[in-house]
Amino acid sequence: MAAASGSGCAPPGDTLPDGDWFGFIEGIDTTGDPRLTFDLACYFDPPEDNIAAAEDGRAVPVEFTPYIRNQNPKVFELTVAPGAVVDEFFSIVAFNVWVVSIPAENGCSPATGYRACPVWVEISGGAVVMLYGFLPEWAGDGRGP
Repeated sequence: MAAASGSGCAPPGDTLPDGDWFGFIEGIDTTGDPRLTFDLACYFDPPEDNIAAAEDGRAVPVEFTPYIRNQNPKVFELTVAPGAVVDEFFSIVAFNVWVVSIPAENGCSPATGYRACPVWVEISGGAVVMLYGFLPEWAGDGRGP
């Protein structure tokens, strides 16, 4: 069985424990305390990417890395911590600034409703403290089911 990067991709229960998780932002609610709707996925770096692809019946070696598997229907509602930041391509921005200012061409913006935004989230103390590792070039291009 291939080992996913980060904290994994199949935690028990209805909350994501502290750690680093990969998935897709499906929406952001900025009314009151900010919250993310987060579709958890599995992220596989080499050499696990080929193992995971083979498990899924895909051609190996994989053409693109990372290999992403998104078969878990579970979606999480995540609280964003006060003072949370976004590491946007090696520039640290406050979450509350980023959420209203990111350009639409980056694929994850107010203009797109923040839909299908592939990103890592760091959770600490039960809340998101950082978003990082955006994959704006990944737009359902066949890297995993």
